[in-house]
Amino acid sequence: MIPLPAIGTVCTYLVDKRLCTVTAVAEDGSSIMVRWADNDEPMVVKVGQLRLFMWPGMSDPADSKDVAFDGFRLTDTGNAERLLHIAEGRLHFVKLWQKWIAYEGGVWQIDRGEIIATEIAKEVAKSLIRGYTTNEERKFALKCENVGMLASTLKAARGLPGIALDHESLETKPHLLNCPNGSVDLRAGELKPHDPADLLIIQSPVEYEPSAEAPLWEKCLERWQPEEEVREYLQVWAGACATGKPTETFDIHWGDGGNGKTVFSNTLAHVLGTTPSWHP
Repeated sequence: MIPLPAIGTVCTYLVDKRLCTVTAVAEDGSSIMVRWADNDEPMVVKVGQLRLFMWPGMSDPADSKDVAFDGFRLTDTGNAERLLHIAEGRLHFVKLWQKWIAYEGGVWQIDRGEIIATEIAKEVAKSLIRGYTTNEERKFALKCENVGMLASTLKAARGLPGIALDHESLETKPHLLNCPNGSVDLRAGELKPHDPADLLIIQSPVEYEPSAEAPLWEKCLERWQPEEEVREYLQVWAGACATGKPTETFDIHWGDGGNGKTVFSNTLAHVLGTTPSWHP
C-alpha cells in the first residue's frame, strides 16, 4: 500500500505540481488535509494525489535539488519509487519465490513472464513523458522506455518496502472466503469489497449469493445421507473447510461405491476454490 505521509511532511500535489504541507490524516488513511505553500487555504486530497517531496527537519531544502517535478530522483531507484506509487498496492515481489505477483480480479496471481510488472514500469516512463519540465527530465523520460531501463526499474524495486513481500504473508485471514463478487467474512456471513491488502491467493469460481437455493444439492444430500444429524454434521464440516483452519477431527468418508463420496468432496472443493490456479 502507499505509505501515508506524517503531519508536517512537504509533498508535491500531482494534479498541478504545487507544494503543500500535510496538516491532518484521516483515521482510515483515505484522505489528507493539506495547506498550500503559496497560500493558507486548506484542502482535502486523496493519498494517491500526493508525492513525498521532503521531510520535516531537513537542514537544507537544497538537498532536494536533484528531485524531478514529481518528487522522485532521475535514477533507477527513483523509478522504483515511482513504480510503487503507480502500482497502488497491486504489485509485489515475493522474495523466496523470486517472482512478481499481481492483483487482478480480486485475487493475487503469479505474474508469469513479468508481463504486468513490465506494463506498470512502462507507466512510469509515460508519467515522466507527460509531466517533464526540463530538457534533462525529457531525455531521462525517453530513455526510460528502453527495455533495459524497464528491467532496471523492476530490479531496483524488488526490495523496496511496499513491494517486497514474504510468502508467509499470503492467505493469513482464514475467516475470509474470496469470491468473484467480493470476500465473505465467514464470522458474520457478510460480503465485503475486494481488498488487495488481504493478500488472498485463492478464489472460489462461484459468486456469493446469500439467498441462493440449491434444490438438487439438497436432494442429493438426502439420498446420500438419509439421517438429518449426519447432514447437519457435514454442513458444519464444510463450513470448517471454508476457513482452511485445521480442526481436531479426522474424518473418513467410508462406504461402497456410488454413494456420493467423491461427488460430495469434488463439489465442495470446486465451490471453495481450494487449489490456487498457479504454483511458484
